[in-house]
Amino acid sequence: NKITPILKTRGAEYAAIFGSTARGNTNPDSDVDILVRFRDDISLLDHIGIAYELEDAVGHKVDLITEQSLNSYVAPNVKKDLRVLYGEGKRSDLL
Repeated sequence: NKITPILKTRGAEYAAIFGSTARGNTNPDSDVDILVRFRDDISLLDHIGIAYELEDAVGHKVDLITEQSLNSYVAPNVKKDLRVLYGEGKRSDLL
């Protein structure tokens, strides 16, 4: 897992994957959807930089989503596929 060390180094206290990667039905064009919670607020530029760093590591486009950015329309789909990489959190904690 190349994702975990990068996120831990960058201050993420929780990370999970969801979507096609979590379901195991990816194709060559699939992106990697990652839900993350950072210990401290990060800037937009830092967020983008972390996403690019992850893309370089995994070789796919990465959608890095923070818990705060989830809305009530997206959260149910995220919850059903969620696979925790590290940290504490449950599906019920989302929205």
